Amino acid sequence: MQDLIIVKQLPQIEEHLKELSIDVDKKVEYAKSLICTDENIKTIKQVRADLNKEFKGVEQQRKLVKEQILAPYMKFEDVYKQYISDKYKSADSDLKTKIDL
Repeated sequence: MQDLIIVKQLPQIEEHLKELSIDVDKKVEYAKSLICTDENIKTIKQVRADLNKEFKGVEQQRKLVKEQILAPYMKFEDVYKQYISDKYKSADSDLKTKIDL
């Protein structure tokens, strides 16, 4: 069978995760080194809140990238189901019904 599905261009992602990782390592190391006392509990809570805020921001960016990458595939999948998959499944179902009689 000839190639009916051809990927023309794969997504190109520019990431700077290794660079960001160095900064994250420093912040996490600092946070983990803190010893909680009655005097600095507010500071530790603030450090934790700051880390959580940064992480949520990075997670939002990751999810956006995932959506952008998956969008063309989801469009392809819908077209594939409409023109190919649903037709094969319909034939299989009809044949199974005839065989089972």
